[in-house]
Amino acid sequence: MKSYRYARAKNEMNLIFNFFDAYSIKIYANGVQEISKYFSREYFDYKCKNQKELPELGSIQIYKEIEVPKKSDVIIKNKLFFDNNKMYFKERGNVVCIEVRQSSYTISVECKFEPNIIFYIHEVLMRLYSTKYNLVFIHASAFLYKSQLFVINAFGGTGKTNLVLDAIEHNGQYFSDDLCVIDRNNNVYPYTKCINLLDYNFEHNPELVSLCGKSKFLFKTMKLLAKFNGHSPLYRYFIHKVEWRIKRYFCCKLQYEKIKSPQKMEVRKVVSRFIWLERTLGKSTTYSPQKQCVYSKMVHCLDLENRSYLDFYGYVKMCFPELSTLRKVQNEIIKDIVESNDILGFKKGSEREHNFFEYLKANS
Repeated sequence: MKSYRYARAKNEMNLIFNFFDAYSIKIYANGVQEISKYFSREYFDYKCKNQKELPELGSIQIYKEIEVPKKSDVIIKNKLFFDNNKMYFKERGNVVCIEVRQSSYTISVECKFEPNIIFYIHEVLMRLYSTKYNLVFIHASAFLYKSQLFVINAFGGTGKTNLVLDAIEHNGQYFSDDLCVIDRNNNVYPYTKCINLLDYNFEHNPELVSLCGKSKFLFKTMKLLAKFNGHSPLYRYFIHKVEWRIKRYFCCKLQYEKIKSPQKMEVRKVVSRFIWLERTLGKSTTYSPQKQCVYSKMVHCLDLENRSYLDFYGYVKMCFPELSTLRKVQNEIIKDIVESNDILGFKKGSEREHNFFEYLKANS
């Protein structure tokens, strides 16, 4: 039985994104779709501007409708299906089909599927398959400052994005946020997606309010509500509910072209300072972390990032156990990177993040 009920027309639109002079990602769609527009915004700097042929690592094929085969194996009722080495995943009535091969993958998706989830699914697979080119994605931010490349590793919410924004403000050069691409030889490649902003990023840098077109009134309201302790529990409940909605409003993406530095973007750069950043209740201080401990935390960070939307990563491991080999290679490369770098540990206290950037300025 044919799985795809919608065949692409001859005038299909192809988008090609070239990454790190190593591989390409392609999108096939009829006309302009929300998913292709989302990828174009995120990968603004990677659109293929010439006809240079790079190996295809993955493709996203957008259809009007995808039908799950009736004879497919049901892994999770009304959610996850498997048939002929293809995994079908249903989310809010829409279907995405994943097919993995030895050297590439294909994501077939209905056009109404949420673009951010498709991008997340693509990144999970891209991270694994990049190991075939000796590249790994680590949960870190990177920026170039005074000709030195800083790689900041940390768990989510520790302050990586604020450090990147501080570096840009001081004429630094943006390399990556949240995910950093590095090879076995400690070369870091720019991965200049849109910067994901949360409410505390606006509190750290209020100039983002006007840059992102957000309401100054709601920003002031959010700051006032954060100081509110309230009286009765019921009154506090309603206040916190309003605060939560406002914080959701400030969750957005800052497009890279709005903040890109005037300097020419480096193709790649060797790591100068490799830093592990974490929070502490005491005063900010530096220390020398154990490399095995840093390696374990880095792998755990990446696993958490793989589960940021839903446990799709768990579904992939369930349906395609052969991908565990790629994960082993990924962890081996990360271990080699940790062993070959001198790691500075920094415990960040309750002070503002710019205190850490001041430390970097003084020691760079």
